[in-house]
Amino acid sequence: TSFRNCKMKLRRRDCLMILTNLITSVITSPAFQEWKTRYPSTFLSSIFLTYDNNQQREVQVSYVHPENNTVSTFTVHGTNVILSSERQPLVQQQIRSVKELYVDKVTFSSDDALAAAQERDTGVDHFTRFILLLENNPEPVWRVTAFSDTFTILHLSLHAETGDVLEEKITNVMAFRQGRGQ
Repeated sequence: TSFRNCKMKLRRRDCLMILTNLITSVITSPAFQEWKTRYPSTFLSSIFLTYDNNQQREVQVSYVHPENNTVSTFTVHGTNVILSSERQPLVQQQIRSVKELYVDKVTFSSDDALAAAQERDTGVDHFTRFILLLENNPEPVWRVTAFSDTFTILHLSLHAETGDVLEEKITNVMAFRQGRGQ
């Protein structure tokens, strides 16, 4: 299934502009400039967003230090950018899988990924909290986790260039409690 907008050229430009503006706000911030002088050989690895009742709550942009297998994260609050964690170790499984994220390949926006998760709202399980992670593994992918008030959890992986659904799984927290969680 694909959720591509019929005006893909316009959508691609808008999506690219939003991501480019986000990255630009990070890399032009004093916090990043000071940090980058100490760690010049890093690369963009992911963008992390949280939403609560469709309101964006948090934005984090992470950069990997390949020479020492660590990650540093910048949190964006409006126009303020702060270094929220510096040189946190990657776990062994992440070391092999972390790839550089090229936002110029992303045409399926965070709004599109959020809408794709909301389309799975059954009426019984109304999703109100969302976590979105944009990463390159090996292609750009949106990983969406949605939570409902009835303890249902949706895991959705969407190709960030095409919007194609790569994986979809729905579980319930109560299944974990009863020993049936996956």
